[in-house]
Amino acid sequence: MGNYSARKYRSSDDTGIQALLEEHMRDDDTWPSRWVRDQGDLLGWLRETSDLGRWVGVENNYRILAHVGLVHVPEGPKADIWTKALACELSDIAEVGKLVVHPAYRREGVSALVTRCCVRQTVEMGMIPVATAFASGTASIAMMTNIGWQIAGSMIGLRSNVEILMITPPQQLVEAALANKKQLQSLKEPEHQQHR
Repeated sequence: MGNYSARKYRSSDDTGIQALLEEHMRDDDTWPSRWVRDQGDLLGWLRETSDLGRWVGVENNYRILAHVGLVHVPEGPKADIWTKALACELSDIAEVGKLVVHPAYRREGVSALVTRCCVRQTVEMGMIPVATAFASGTASIAMMTNIGWQIAGSMIGLRSNVEILMITPPQQLVEAALANKKQLQSLKEPEHQQHR
C-alpha cells in the first residue's frame, strides 16, 4: 500500500483531476453518464455539483487518486426520503458524491480515506452527510452498511433509469452534526446582537 492522504481540493489539482477522470472513464463507461460526458466540461460539472466543498485523495502528496464532492440537497424525492428518515430539515443535510477513484487504486483504501475526510468535515460544518449508491453496487453498499450507514429508501434515477439507494449515516454522526450546528449558531448569535 502506498503513501496516501486526503485533503481539501485546490485549484492546482484540476490537471490531476482531469487525468483521474480520463482513467476512470476508460475503465467505467457508466459514470459519469453520457449526458454529462456530452457537455464537454467535466471539471466544470464537478465544480458546479460540489458547491459545499471538494476533497482529493493523493499519493505521496501530489498524484491525484480520488475525488469526492459535497453538495446541498435540492427539494425532491431524494430529499423527502432523507429528511423523513432522519427527522430533520432539508438545510440540515448535505450529499456526499462525485466520488471518482483511479481504477488502479481501487481496494487500496483511497476511497474510504477521502470519503472519511469529507464526512468528518461535513459534520464539523454542522451538516448531516448523506449518500446515494446504485443498488447494483453491492461492494460499496456492504462497505457502508458494515460501518453503520443505513439504507433509508430507494428510487429510480431520472437519467440512469436504475434503482438508487438513499443512505444515511450512523446515529452518532447525526447527533454530532446537529450538536455542531447548534454550537455554530450560538457563536453567530452574539454578532447579530451587537449590530442591533
